[in-house]
Amino acid sequence: MSLYIKEEYQPDLLMFYTPQIDHESHHFLLTDPRQPGYSEENSQKHKKYIEWAYKLSDNVVGQTMDSLSGEDHLLVVSDHGMEPVHTILAPNTLLKEAGLLKTDNKGKVDEEYSKAMAVASGSAAQIYLNENLTKKEKEKAADQVEKLFSEYKIKPKFQTKVLKGYLGEAGDSIVQGQVSHFNQAAKQFFHYLFRKEEKPYQIAYGNKKENKHPNQGDILLLGSRGYMMGSSLTSPHMPAIELGSHGGNPDRKELRAVFFAHGPSFKKEHRISSITTLDIAPTVYKLLDIPAPDFLEGEVLKDALD
Repeated sequence: MSLYIKEEYQPDLLMFYTPQIDHESHHFLLTDPRQPGYSEENSQKHKKYIEWAYKLSDNVVGQTMDSLSGEDHLLVVSDHGMEPVHTILAPNTLLKEAGLLKTDNKGKVDEEYSKAMAVASGSAAQIYLNENLTKKEKEKAADQVEKLFSEYKIKPKFQTKVLKGYLGEAGDSIVQGQVSHFNQAAKQFFHYLFRKEEKPYQIAYGNKKENKHPNQGDILLLGSRGYMMGSSLTSPHMPAIELGSHGGNPDRKELRAVFFAHGPSFKKEHRISSITTLDIAPTVYKLLDIPAPDFLEGEVLKDALD
């Protein structure tokens, strides 16, 4: 449909989304033995759906490339990576247990009388402190929140099938020559063997962070590898429903986004360093040769341009 629009109406800018990789990964990324329903057989079956999604998206990019004229530009962008998850966390439950969050007579979060509440998305959760608190009260609540989540630990339940899963994953990595994957699987195997307590929460920034966006929370929590967030008042942690998630620490390779660019204005066969997705819009304005609005964030990707 998008390529038909391109051909029929020849727009100056055309943006379209291919959802398959995201959708299939959320439902079928079954690669961690700690995930609900994991078995080697199920993992291999699910892997085929993921491969299908990548092939389909690759075909879309190929068709788009074939449709380009010598003056066209193509930008392929993702907003996140994806990693397997085995546990969903409930930060609002911990806030309630600590007396920082209040509920009404229907069991819903009472924003007016709560000192702090979490709004979750994927593997991240924004903690918002009540704006009606005094500066001193807010600082005290922030200290409580940071201490609460930085000290919270989970002790994994011992399961023989999980150990076998990690051991099998490490063996497959050796056979396939994937050294980094083997190191990760081996590390998880020994970590799980001795059942160390895990800290599922990482504090990306605290209340003292400067120059926050007006809509940002006062504290940003990220889930450790294998954990995602929920906003509901459920058990503090429970088996994940989705098998793949994103939004966590971008330093983890699996969560990194991608950026590819092609066209007469871009350098050929050139690799650039890490960028932020905020840089995409200013670069598009530059390619269209129209002035960018004052409110736009990010910078033009000069290193990518010829």
